[in-house]
Amino acid sequence: MKKMNFGLLLALSMIFIVSTTGFAADLSNSRMMPENKVIVSQDGKAIAEYTKEMPVPEGALLTCQGKCAVKLDDVLLVAEDQSQFSIDTKNNQRVLNVQKGTVYFGLSKMPRTVVFLTPVGVVSADKVFINASSGNNMLEGYVKSSGTSSEVGVLGGGSLPLNTSDGVKVLKPGQRFLLAQADMGSGGSGGGGNGGSNLGGLSNGQIAGIGVGVVAAGGIGYAIKRNNDDDGDGSPSNP
Repeated sequence: MKKMNFGLLLALSMIFIVSTTGFAADLSNSRMMPENKVIVSQDGKAIAEYTKEMPVPEGALLTCQGKCAVKLDDVLLVAEDQSQFSIDTKNNQRVLNVQKGTVYFGLSKMPRTVVFLTPVGVVSADKVFINASSGNNMLEGYVKSSGTSSEVGVLGGGSLPLNTSDGVKVLKPGQRFLLAQADMGSGGSGGGGNGGSNLGGLSNGQIAGIGVGVVAAGGIGYAIKRNNDDDGDGSPSNP
């Protein structure tokens, strides 16, 4: 399988983080870089819009207009255009809540449990195994959420043991775990509640399709960083 391009995540891993004024509940050591704009919402109401680099407001719903990238101390993220997600830290758990769209992630260490939360189910991971041959020493994966189903997949770099309602499922490159609210058709029985039991492999076409998103995301990191450096500190605007 051709190696996926995670250039943006690698670029983010080298960014020197400086403190800036932001939300009172900003995640520590965090940066978000929007390609165009990020809308921040709380309690169903838009409260701010960002067009430049910013700390990540903890627990707030983030809607990306254009791709956006996030660097935390334990995970790197790239969200596709129109994705809606939030990031929270509770009881030494990092909660990635993907309400809509696709969010790619890069993991090289697991200092705390990572919870992948979607509208139709939730799974978590306590550890990550990196392949010795991984060029960037990082596991690359994604969370995808639509109205009726969600999935967590691994693209490359290692394997990810997921804690599910059916026990531990180990995702290897090219595999995904499906969480279904309705019958998903062939490939296994759908699951409700806290997670489905569909552990399937991706076809070459599906991997290539997801890879297009990763490659496209990988190209925006340097441009975003360059524009933010040129424009100075960003400040929120009221919607």
